[in-house]
Amino acid sequence: MGSPVLKGEKIRALLARNINAMLETLQWSENELARRSNVSQKQVNNICAARTGCGIDARDAIATAMAVQPWQLIVTGLHLHTEVPTRMSRLLSLCTTASREDATKIETLLKDHARK
Repeated sequence: MGSPVLKGEKIRALLARNINAMLETLQWSENELARRSNVSQKQVNNICAARTGCGIDARDAIATAMAVQPWQLIVTGLHLHTEVPTRMSRLLSLCTTASREDATKIETLLKDHARK
């Protein structure tokens, strides 16, 4: 029969639950998520409270800021990062807020490290 389809209220609740779990894991506030994702604080607050859903662009920006794939924010029962070590959390934070130039340098370093 296929998987059940989540609509309206249920998808908003799932999105809110997954984002709130990630906020707790990353030890971020809603304000921090808004800053990192460039999504307004009001919209982040409404999404986290399941009052509203969000469009694809906002979902992509939030997922990018949290270093997950956008689809992970709307999957039931998906195990998101639940234990991000402090050093990894700091690294993710630096990578998601890096300038384009710094992000290119980080990518080059990672590629060089992967070749070793």
